[in-house]
Amino acid sequence: MLISNYLLYHSFFQINSSSPNLNGVVVGSILNLGLVVPLLFLGWQRKFSLKYFIMLMLAGLILARFIIPIEYFSSFEAVIYAWLLK
Repeated sequence: MLISNYLLYHSFFQINSSSPNLNGVVVGSILNLGLVVPLLFLGWQRKFSLKYFIMLMLAGLILARFIIPIEYFSSFEAVIYAWLLK
């Protein structure tokens, strides 16, 4: 999942910035990295705790910030940082 998100934004498969579904793609990547990947990692580790899940979610959101280019991420930046500071 991490590789597919990286390739989506940083390869010749790169999405077009004029695409009508650009916000949907970015939201999907944020949810993927912030929710799905931590849940899969918890299932793989078999270590279920709320504290560990929140730490993994934060790590996923920080990773999303580095994977998604700033021109795509800028419209969601305030929401992500508000959640991180909460």
